[in-house]
Amino acid sequence: MIAVRPRVFSIDAGVSFVDALATGLFDLSDGDPLALAGMTVLLPTRRAARALTDAFLRVRDGQALLLPRLLALADLEGDQDLLAGSDIPPALDPLQRRLILARLVMSRGGAFAVAPDQALRLADALADLIDEVETSQADFARLS
Repeated sequence: MIAVRPRVFSIDAGVSFVDALATGLFDLSDGDPLALAGMTVLLPTRRAARALTDAFLRVRDGQALLLPRLLALADLEGDQDLLAGSDIPPALDPLQRRLILARLVMSRGGAFAVAPDQALRLADALADLIDEVETSQADFARLS
């Protein structure tokens, strides 16, 4: 039987997130500096990337090492090298997405006819549902 590494991790309350992340990533690399350098870490902001860089220094007591590729999510849109090799489509502008979904809600008509303000609220709820399904890797095809 092949051992499978867990894909979900948790960090106890009160523990520094970036320190725990740096320690966990170093542990995943089994101390191999090239394995660590081959990783890509997506972080919410550039500030978080700098904090993780500092955490690696703290965790390794200032010892030099090759860091993983640290990418801020806000910068991904401009990173054509990362996006070119993936099947991830470019992000849709949030307002454009909201208006498209509202137009779809309004197109139902008949007994489902709604006013534009209601369509916008329903579009927001639909967007949240779509995001939740995508995040949990569920499948709309399985819905009855």
